Amino acid sequence: MGRRLRASITLLTSAIVFAILVGCSVVPEEKIVRDFFRASRLRDNAALGAFAMAPVAFGDGLHTFYDRTLAFQSDRGSPFSIWGLYDLPGRTVALAAALILAVVVAFVPRRREPVTVAALGAATLIALQLALEHWFYLYLVWFLPLGFVALFAGSRIVSIEAAREGREPSAVRMSTAISHGSSSEAS
Repeated sequence: MGRRLRASITLLTSAIVFAILVGCSVVPEEKIVRDFFRASRLRDNAALGAFAMAPVAFGDGLHTFYDRTLAFQSDRGSPFSIWGLYDLPGRTVALAAALILAVVVAFVPRRREPVTVAALGAATLIALQLALEHWFYLYLVWFLPLGFVALFAGSRIVSIEAAREGREPSAVRMSTAISHGSSSEAS
């Protein structure tokens, strides 16, 4: 390859890389791209929800779906909770409080970090399950994964190097004789 061709390719490649870097680093366009993807996610979620409910809507209908799910569960009698076993009043109040909690946690935490979302999701599911008339141990899988994320995600160590240098605030450092430079021969 000649020098002139190599110089032209180098110049063209540099111009393309420069144009890409300048085009991607413009701040006003970042808002447009972010808004586009936010609208795209909303559209995709709506389409997925419509696709998931299509068999219900075109099958036996929404009334049959309601009768076989929500209506059946709300009319179900069961001795596997305090509401069914002792026939206590106040189940409607507990259910209303759980639904209010669900609505509140959907809007209140403005900054949603994964651990916070997991904790609030677990709390909401537990509140809703406590208000139900039928409790069963298999319902643990609904909230237990979220509870584990909320409980154990804050105490993890990202890397051994970060823990060794003390950069991780939640890192637990173990002090041994070797880490202080002594050996068993000198001790």
